[in-house]
Amino acid sequence: MTESRIPLLESRSATADVNGTARIEIVTATSHEYWEVTSTVITTRTVGTNNADVGPTFRLYLDTDSNAGLIDVSFNGTDDVTDTKYELYPGRRLLCIWVDMEPGNEATVRLQGTRILKGNRGF
Repeated sequence: MTESRIPLLESRSATADVNGTARIEIVTATSHEYWEVTSTVITTRTVGTNNADVGPTFRLYLDTDSNAGLIDVSFNGTDDVTDTKYELYPGRRLLCIWVDMEPGNEATVRLQGTRILKGNRGF
C-alpha cells in the first residue's frame, strides 16, 4: 500500500455565540488519510469593544467534550500555541471549544503537522 506524507496546515474559525462560546469540529477529509498534529495554534479576534475581565479559555478534545476526551487546555485562549502531539484518524472528531469570549468575537484554530494519505484502501 502506498503512503504519501504532505504538510498539514488546516485552519478553521467560528464566532462566539451570545453565551461567549465558540465551537469548531474537525474531521479528516477522507477515509484514506490521517493527521499527525504537532502544533495547535489558537487566536481570537475582537470585534468592537472587549469588556471582558478575563480572557477566554480554550479546550481541545478528541471525540467528546468531557474530561475523557481532553487533549489540552489553555487558560490564555487567545494567541497561544500548544505543542501537544496527537493523531486524528478517520471517524474521529477533534473538538475545539472557547468559553468566556465576548459574543461576536472570532476564534481560530490552526493545525500543523503531517497529513498521511494511504492508497485507496484506507486504514
